[in-house]
Amino acid sequence: MKLFESTASEFTTNGIGVISDAVSCYVTQTLNGAYELQMGYPITGMRYGDIQLRNIIVASVDPVSDEQPFRIYRISKPLNGIVQVYARHIAYDLDGIVDAPFTADSCRDALIGLGGNAYGNCPFTFDTDKTVASPFILRTPSSIWGILSGVQGSILDTYGGEFEFNGMEVYLHTRRGSDRGVTIAYGKNLTSFQQDENNANVYTGVYPYWTDEDTVVTLPEQVVDASGVYDFTRILSLDLSEEFETAPTEAELRTRATAYINDNDIGVPKVSWTISFAMLEQSEEYRNTTILTRVVLGDTVHVKFPRFNVTASARVVTVKWLPLLSRYDSVTLGSVKANLAQTIAVTQKDAEDKPSSSHVQTIASALARGLMGAKDGFVRILDTNNDGSPDELVISDSADPATAVKIWRFNYEGWAASSDGGVTWSMGATLEDGLLADFVTAARLTSGEIQSADGTTFYLNLDEGILNMDVNELKLNGENMTVLINGAAQAGTEAAQDVQDDLDALKAHIIINPDGSVTFKGSQADPDDPAFTLTITSQDIKVMNGNTVMDTFGNGGTVTENLTIPTTGSLSMHPYKWISRSNGHLQLVFVG
Repeated sequence: MKLFESTASEFTTNGIGVISDAVSCYVTQTLNGAYELQMGYPITGMRYGDIQLRNIIVASVDPVSDEQPFRIYRISKPLNGIVQVYARHIAYDLDGIVDAPFTADSCRDALIGLGGNAYGNCPFTFDTDKTVASPFILRTPSSIWGILSGVQGSILDTYGGEFEFNGMEVYLHTRRGSDRGVTIAYGKNLTSFQQDENNANVYTGVYPYWTDEDTVVTLPEQVVDASGVYDFTRILSLDLSEEFETAPTEAELRTRATAYINDNDIGVPKVSWTISFAMLEQSEEYRNTTILTRVVLGDTVHVKFPRFNVTASARVVTVKWLPLLSRYDSVTLGSVKANLAQTIAVTQKDAEDKPSSSHVQTIASALARGLMGAKDGFVRILDTNNDGSPDELVISDSADPATAVKIWRFNYEGWAASSDGGVTWSMGATLEDGLLADFVTAARLTSGEIQSADGTTFYLNLDEGILNMDVNELKLNGENMTVLINGAAQAGTEAAQDVQDDLDALKAHIIINPDGSVTFKGSQADPDDPAFTLTITSQDIKVMNGNTVMDTFGNGGTVTENLTIPTTGSLSMHPYKWISRSNGHLQLVFVG
């Protein structure tokens, strides 16, 4: 292994130097999935000071490929003098390179367009063996990593295929790997190793039929058997009505049923088998599996099922390679379960402080990761009232309702979703109550009214611009706030200053006296020596001109020798105004 500066793009030299004293290292690569390196390194090691974030580690990844560069993205704190160094294949740099919108007429043109439409320098090259001539449209500026596979309409979504990352080269294969003639017996010699045989979708035969409003066509033998030998019977009802416009002959129906069996391998269990080479070396059966040391990611391996007398074709979907020992630690055989959308989800989670281009794209990516990344799952059509007619659709993550965790149920009343096996239903919809949900994520919400459950604590009418709130506390924070008053906009700071100026003007005319009385001063050229004041005490109200009491209002009566209170209108004493109320009372109003 070798270490390079973060700016390196050629890796033919030793770079900063050879890493010869690492205590552990492995590279994990999943078909259309994660491609990462993890290394344990001592803090006393020769290169410890050079192991920095974004520097590049170059290491072998399998028996045949060139050494590959991995960019360091995380270094753990030391534990017992060892740090764990985490690095991703340099192709992850494509997450930071953005393409402008463009269109292409074929898969090859779309891949070439990734480099040609990049903002700034793109050191990567792109190619494919696919000859698909269908259009590709990139409508918004997006990262190249996301364009490869992350949202609906991506390269992988549009054209399919399997990616290979070789240094700065990105290649989209129609299918990676090859068939090297490797055959192993499943569940016979390696019973102590981790294996997962899933026969939930295994059927021993199909019962095909064709029907229209008046006719049902079936076979005399009724069932077409799968080719295996089984100690149980499980028949699939196969509706082939859409396969023929008119009623098929028995031969046509039988031929189509046989093709369905072969195309879908209904009699073959799904294979998922992780083989640890460290364990194999200690096993007497190791001689039967050494051929697996020759396989690479994407290769086809044939797995015999002696119990059913059938053979499945499994793929090498994940490899774990030990660069320090130049051998595999383990390989996983099975179906391709991971994809780049799942890898992008991890990348986005790790880049929490990197701003997203838009909340709309974030939501779209989340939907794509959830839906496009989902594999397996089970669909059941139920007859809940046993009247012979299906009336409910159930989609779950397990074929056994007792063990299912994620469940969606649909019937004519509505739908509901649960993430705890049906104990609670956190989301759903009915015609009577509308959409019900514990949480809603939206980039844009269009609504006429929004209100609290009681309709009074909070009410917002977006159409008429009415907001009513009955709250104990209201907080508004922001550096650039705008207050709209009668349609005129004022910057928040300016509006606040206007309010403060009004308060200061008011305080200039109000004096709180030591005896608790309040004196209102008239507006004169010298506000400190007004000729006209109004003093309010607990006993009375005095109108004064200088030191002379002009009028008194109080418990002892009203003296109005010099003042006439009109029965209508108001009495002005700038900056105040006495307003005569209909009930005979006077109201003192500050008018500025």
